Amino acid sequence: MGVTRTGTARRGHWARRGAMLLVAAGMAGAVAACGSSDDGSAASSESSSVAVPASGALSGQWRGDWQVDGKTTEAHLLVVGDDPFLATLDVQGACGATWTQKSRDGDTVTVDTTVTYGQCRSQPWTLTVGPTTITATDGQTSVEFTRS
Repeated sequence: MGVTRTGTARRGHWARRGAMLLVAAGMAGAVAACGSSDDGSAASSESSSVAVPASGALSGQWRGDWQVDGKTTEAHLLVVGDDPFLATLDVQGACGATWTQKSRDGDTVTVDTTVTYGQCRSQPWTLTVGPTTITATDGQTSVEFTRS
């Protein structure tokens, strides 16, 4: 005994395919439009209202030892972008947060903290960034991260 498709099921199938094609075509057009300006030259990023972090030398996995309630626990920092600085922080067994650049002066970056889980404190941190270390402090806690 075979399965019989109804006209409604077929229309639903093709409607979903059509919607997926429209979304894909729209995304392709948006990506193509981002690459150049009307005169064929490279598009300026200044016209964008959203700051997209540039990945670079700092991007990747970093590891540090974090003091929580008198105990040392491992912390992981995933740097997504260098400028502006953007990273996710995971203090194992304690909390997690997103660090978003608030300001920058050379190698010193101030980040805002958005807690994603657990008992992290939502407050600014000051980072000193270098090619092999990222040192973070909030006035009470200081952590040195090195590449994982």
